[in-house]
Amino acid sequence: MQVGGALGTAVLGAVMTSKANAEFAGNWQDAGIPVPPDPRLEQAAEFGAVPGELAQAPGRTPEPVTRIGDLIHETFMSGMGLAFTVAGIVAVVAALVAVLAKRGQNAEAGGGAAPI
Repeated sequence: MQVGGALGTAVLGAVMTSKANAEFAGNWQDAGIPVPPDPRLEQAAEFGAVPGELAQAPGRTPEPVTRIGDLIHETFMSGMGLAFTVAGIVAVVAALVAVLAKRGQNAEAGGGAAPI
């Protein structure tokens, strides 16, 4: 059971990361953020947060920083949505297997006639 929990978490994490990585570059371009951006903004996007001193730097409008924050949130939620969809499908399949599977017989109890 512990192996299944660890393996399931790893697989769902991989699904989420794969989806987020696949969409990040396209979402970045769609957001209209200049490429190449300020290296500090790019580094902040990798970590998922923009430091306050960078957001309020002289000559910098808060708009690109807000767009980066929105981009990070949207990309993460897209990956999380796919992971939850996969988990839901696996749960429904497991429930169907549990309902449709035949109960076994206990051979030790009364000649094999007692259900397990």
